Amino acid sequence: YVVSYTPAISGWSFYKKYEQEMAAAARTEKAVPASSYAGDEKAVSEGKEIYATNCAACHNADATGGIGPNLTAALKYGSTESDLFTSVSKGRPNGMPGFLAQLGSDRISKTVAFLETVRKK
Repeated sequence: YVVSYTPAISGWSFYKKYEQEMAAAARTEKAVPASSYAGDEKAVSEGKEIYATNCAACHNADATGGIGPNLTAALKYGSTESDLFTSVSKGRPNGMPGFLAQLGSDRISKTVAFLETVRKK
């Protein structure tokens, strides 16, 4: 253990590890698109239908939470469009499945655009 974490022996350092993790996080942020449908009423309407079909069972029709968390309040994994896209597409531990394979990124973006309108009320 001591050998692994002694920089003079292994070359490992907290700073290098931190820089690697920050670089990986930056790459992930760039790879996950935010909703390009913000303000597009037709897309928001489609997102509402997608939400009703795929999300309302756990989050309630008004997004105030049920089995799943309240989506109109502060969210554990972040509230930006990018955070919401990641949560819907990849899922989250303890019950939230990923929907990327089922919905595709375009439909997820429309759902995120709808959620943004619900969150602003």
